[in-house]
Amino acid sequence: MPRKTAFRQSLRAVLLVLKEQVFPWWVSEEKTLAWLGMIILIILSLLSVYVAVIFNNWSRDFYNTIEQKNLNAFLHQVVIFIPLFLLLLFDFCSRSYLTAWLSFRWRRWSTVQLQNTWLSNKNFYKIPLLSKEMDNPDQRISQDIREVCYGTIAIFLSFFREGVNFITFSIILWNLSRAFDFKIASLTLHIPGLLVWMAILYSLIGTVFIFKIGGPIIDLDRIQEKREANFRYGLMRIFERREEIATLGGEAVEEEFLQGTFLELTKNYYQILKRQIYINLFQNFYRNASMFVPLFLVGPLYFKNIITMGVLMQAQGMFGEVNTSLSSLMTEFNTIAGVLASFKRLIAFHALMETSHHPVRDLKTSNSELHISSLTIRTPSNQKIWISPELLLKPGDRKVLMAPSGTGKTSFLRVISGIYPYVDGGRITLTQEAMIIPQRPYMPVGTLRQCLLYPTPESNLETQDITEEILLSLMKNTFLEHLIPWLHQRDDYQNRLSLGEQQRINFLRVLLKKPRWLFMDEPFSQLNKEYIQSLLNLLTNTLSSSGIFIVSHQEIVGFEKIPLPQDSSL
Repeated sequence: MPRKTAFRQSLRAVLLVLKEQVFPWWVSEEKTLAWLGMIILIILSLLSVYVAVIFNNWSRDFYNTIEQKNLNAFLHQVVIFIPLFLLLLFDFCSRSYLTAWLSFRWRRWSTVQLQNTWLSNKNFYKIPLLSKEMDNPDQRISQDIREVCYGTIAIFLSFFREGVNFITFSIILWNLSRAFDFKIASLTLHIPGLLVWMAILYSLIGTVFIFKIGGPIIDLDRIQEKREANFRYGLMRIFERREEIATLGGEAVEEEFLQGTFLELTKNYYQILKRQIYINLFQNFYRNASMFVPLFLVGPLYFKNIITMGVLMQAQGMFGEVNTSLSSLMTEFNTIAGVLASFKRLIAFHALMETSHHPVRDLKTSNSELHISSLTIRTPSNQKIWISPELLLKPGDRKVLMAPSGTGKTSFLRVISGIYPYVDGGRITLTQEAMIIPQRPYMPVGTLRQCLLYPTPESNLETQDITEEILLSLMKNTFLEHLIPWLHQRDDYQNRLSLGEQQRINFLRVLLKKPRWLFMDEPFSQLNKEYIQSLLNLLTNTLSSSGIFIVSHQEIVGFEKIPLPQDSSL
């Protein structure tokens, strides 16, 4: 890919995240709260700088009393210290609490927005089709948003405070440096603002070194998050498929997979650990050395009685404040690295959701008939999967599609449902009053009642006139009467119920919704013969005026078999 094109795509992705994830909250319905909270935090940051100036002056007077061995003045400074310390404590606690609270409000709002984007336009289904590199969207939504929101506010406030701190203490330190003359042999030097220039030089050297040492850790952190997520997914997959693994005796294979996944995680972690040791060593050296640089520079003036101990300690304190402000990039490096890594992952996530807006063929609604021309279904890489038959479905029609396993029948239903966009050579006319039942039943975590009603929210039950009596009657008719005691019990029914029970729940959902058009993918594969005919009779009688289309590997009595096109086999 040309550099210019790659740069434009990266810039577009960054702007997309700024537009979708960073800026919106500050102009949303919560903008008043957002800006008010930020203004208060800025005021508190200014207060912290003011307290630091007072504390620095107090430090000068305190050490002067020690040098003078004046007990009364010493006790007076101790008394002054108490309210100063309490004010410093109040400022720290209030800033910490308000920063955490404001960051969480931002995170909560951003999580809802990104979650809605992920669930809209079938993005949660389409993204894995588009890219195998984009994994663990749950981590993008739950963790990366948190890192960006908390980290952005923390970094902004840190830089703001340190900027004000630098200006304030540089002025004081500059004025203090006027009293310092340095003699080299017989030459007397007077360098205006010497300590300020030394602090700037010292911080620049430190910043260059820390970015040189720690730069690679940004990408290493991003890789580590991915490998940690892969390991968690492996553990979760074993739990979800515990019955199949235990029955087949696949523990050795799963253990080998987990060991391999953890080995990859370990190798990258050791790379991070090595870099982190370098960073910590340098930061520790830098921080401790900064305490002695001003003493080494100004110390000779104290021994010559040009300055007092209080002024010496004040110079040390102010040099430390100026240096800390200038070195904020270095001291906040770990936070910045984490935010940048999360930011890059969100950029990739947003970019994929934008490219997933691949429209399905022309979708229109019709209540009189449903017509689907022959379609060529392809993979995302443009390889042909199947040429589907032509389908004409009218109210009251009963049709079944039979074809060998793996030919593309399920992909055909995915195209009809609108979740699979890789299709050409045809036109779909689909009503909004359609219901499509996938081959694999889905049971959400919750009460059994919520499983039966899925995907209808309980808040919509009153408008649809679904009462408890109707639900109990349908459970009896679909041979689920033995589950009635569990109706209001919360559980993981995906793993608790048998596949046959789950398929019968699918029939109950259809009978509740009573769609005009019904599409079902292998709805009887796990049912006993005595259940199949009873459920079919119940279905056709209840939906007497609906068009029903079933994909099955077996013939169904009373259903017209759809002929396959001669060139359907690819």
